[in-house]
Amino acid sequence: SQRGRAGAAKAQLEAEWPAALAHTDPAATRSLAATCNNTAVELRGGARGDADRDALMLAAAHASRRLWSAVGTWVHAERAEYQLARCHAVLGDGAQALVHARACQAAVQAHADDPQADAFERFYVHEALAWAHLAAGHRGAAAVECARMRPLLEQVADAEYRAWATADLQALAAALG
Repeated sequence: SQRGRAGAAKAQLEAEWPAALAHTDPAATRSLAATCNNTAVELRGGARGDADRDALMLAAAHASRRLWSAVGTWVHAERAEYQLARCHAVLGDGAQALVHARACQAAVQAHADDPQADAFERFYVHEALAWAHLAAGHRGAAAVECARMRPLLEQVADAEYRAWATADLQALAAALG
C-alpha cells in the first residue's frame, strides 16, 4: 500500500533539501532540483483527493524553486515558479497560483532581451496565468490568456516543443469549454 508513503517522503524531502543547498557540488543540488520538479509534475498529473500526496507535490515544487534559485539559471527559477502556479491551480488555490504565475511572468519580462525568453517561455507564462485564473474563478481572464497563447504557438520553432504546447493549449481550451 502507498498509504503513508507520501507523508514520509515529504518529511524526508523537507529534511534533505536544505543539505542539498549546502552541498559542495552544485551538480548534486541541480540533480535534486530536477528530481523535485519531476516529482511535482508527476503528482500534479495524478488523482486528487489524497492530502498527503498533494502536500508532497507542493513541498517538491517549493523545494525545486529554492534549489533552482540557488544553482540554476533564471529559466530554471522561472520554470519552478510555473510549476508552483500549476500545482496550486490543480488544488484550486487560485490566489497562490496567481502569485506564482505572476512571478513566472515577471522573470520572463525581466529577461525579455535574452534569447531564452522566447515564444515557448512566453507561451507557458500565459498558460500558467490561464490555469491560475481558472482556479481563482476568473474565466474571462483565463480566456484572455488562452487567446494570448495562440499566436505564440505559431512562433515555437522546435517541432517537439510545439507539439507539447499544442496539446497543452487543447487541454486548456477544453477546460474553458
